[in-house]
Amino acid sequence: LNKLKANNNLFTGVTPATGCPAIELILHNNNFNSTFPSYLHSCLSLQKIALNSNALIGTIPCQMGLLTQLIEIDVSDNELDKIPDELSSLTFLQKLYLKDNSFSSSIPDYLGSFTALTTLSLAKNHFQGTIPLNFEYLVNLEQLELDDNELIGTIPIGLSSLSLLTSFSVSNNYLSVPQSNVLGRDVLCDLLTNCDNTFIAVDCYCHRSQTASTSSLPSLSSTQSATVTSSETSTESATASETASSTASSTTSATTSATSSETGSATTSAT
Repeated sequence: LNKLKANNNLFTGVTPATGCPAIELILHNNNFNSTFPSYLHSCLSLQKIALNSNALIGTIPCQMGLLTQLIEIDVSDNELDKIPDELSSLTFLQKLYLKDNSFSSSIPDYLGSFTALTTLSLAKNHFQGTIPLNFEYLVNLEQLELDDNELIGTIPIGLSSLSLLTSFSVSNNYLSVPQSNVLGRDVLCDLLTNCDNTFIAVDCYCHRSQTASTSSLPSLSSTQSATVTSSETSTESATASETASSTASSTTSATTSATSSETGSATTSAT
């Protein structure tokens, strides 16, 4: 038996104990509503496990670390809450889907050693802390989903070197981008922009003077606004003063001419 598929059914209870030499176990979209099946460690030939959307609860069992031939795990859309350190032995993993569960710890650093990964989906959990710096070594990564968590800190600049990464989602966290003088920041900003990310953090504005449109530029601060207003007011006052001075000068000249003319006429008449 190479493949066991029983997905999209109405199975309930515990997942079936196979103990078989299957390569693929496809049981997603059922309603087992139980803990993760620990006996799967006896299926040493397993390469793919799909148990997503099954209302599984509790911890991913540490025995899963024995299945070193695994290249894909999908346990998304369950109620799982802990990832054991023993999974660090699954170095052949290419796709790991843990999204939409109840994980609340920091993201395991050992995931950065899974250099065969093409897809890493950790979205819609409660992961805390920072994005591991060693994610820059995931050179085959094409899709990275970290959105809807509680991540903080700066997005690692090393992610800008992942040339195959085409889908990068970090929306709805508390993240910021590196400072403007950091090498690779523009590449990272372009990646974030192209992947249509939104942020909660206020300092995630990615300024690229060559391409940024006027509408996307950050608004002036209150201090800058006050300075501009003050400057404009001073300019207007100076203009008004010059106008008034010019008017007064013209009036004086006109009065002097008129007076001189009248005096001359009077003198001539008297003579």
